[in-house]
Amino acid sequence: MTKTIALVTGASSGLGFETSLMLAEKGFQVYGTMRNLKKQIDLKNEATKKKCRPNHFRIGYNQIR
Repeated sequence: MTKTIALVTGASSGLGFETSLMLAEKGFQVYGTMRNLKKQIDLKNEATKKKCRPNHFRIGYNQIR
């Protein structure tokens, strides 16, 4: 079975953070982008509490110019 993939920008806080968790809980394979990778620990901790695991990676401004 294949999972639907979701790309969420701004996954380190606010709507992006909550959207990443919600989609992961629903079974999506989630890739969240964030500029500040230090905040990924917050996402990991919350995902662990909810027994889901969003993936994450960083896209910096200099990488998309």
